[in-house]
Amino acid sequence: MLVREHQAESKCCPHCQQRTSAPFPADVRAPVQYGASIGARAVYLSQQQLLPFARVCEVMEDLLGVALNEGSLHEVIARCQQNLGEVEQQIKQAPKQAEVLHQDETGVYVCGKRHWMHVTATARLTHYQVHANRGHEALEAIGILPGFTGISVHNGFGSYFLYACEHAICNVHLPWELTYLSEEQGWWWAARLKALLLDSKEATEQARAQGKRWLDPLEVADWETRFLELLTQEDRAHPRAQAPPGQRGRVKQSAARNLLDRLAKHQSAILAFLEDLRVPLITIRRKEICAW
Repeated sequence: MLVREHQAESKCCPHCQQRTSAPFPADVRAPVQYGASIGARAVYLSQQQLLPFARVCEVMEDLLGVALNEGSLHEVIARCQQNLGEVEQQIKQAPKQAEVLHQDETGVYVCGKRHWMHVTATARLTHYQVHANRGHEALEAIGILPGFTGISVHNGFGSYFLYACEHAICNVHLPWELTYLSEEQGWWWAARLKALLLDSKEATEQARAQGKRWLDPLEVADWETRFLELLTQEDRAHPRAQAPPGQRGRVKQSAARNLLDRLAKHQSAILAFLEDLRVPLITIRRKEICAW
């Protein structure tokens, strides 16, 4: 650890008795403080490696001999946040102009209370923001999706559909559900639907490798027709459960019935990857591409 001292001369004018002092460097704000190098390491351990404050302080002392306390760590992080304000605005502006946007949200705990980590990503940029709300209130506060006119690829959460952009659903969980229904519950249609999705995925990948922007409309129509035929057959096999006479409220449906309802309701968003090859079958999540 390097300790550096800054000294500034102070002179008193012999005529007017006005005292003038030389300025300190702009980043020197206190009589004793940690420099940018130590601050950067502390912020990295906390914000990138996600260590709790107490453990960050422990690592800093054990490895660097820096007796950093949690209050100082909080101040360093706040200063870094302030310095990155303009950068964050640039990151938030870029996705608004993107053709395809990938979005997701996952639960986190802040001081023991449930919050949500919202992720908005393009192929090159990722923006994270924690908010106490999961839905519309958080999306408005983040400010990326309002006014966005491209294609939003997401998990089908209802709040995303409140916005007027185009929508595509990430189908990463769909093969898992279909595998469960086919292998654990013996539903033949689930295996056929999974095979249909895998075949259509391969067709889009081949077309993308050939530099195509769209599949042939007749080919898209064929895939969609086969999808609808399977849904129609499945719908007959799983009639919707009805409430007994006199009972009010919603009736719990089977896993198969819930999946069928979701597929029918969001058919256009689920099959968006066939209509436009810019849309992947599976969205980008946290700077990585989920793959089957």
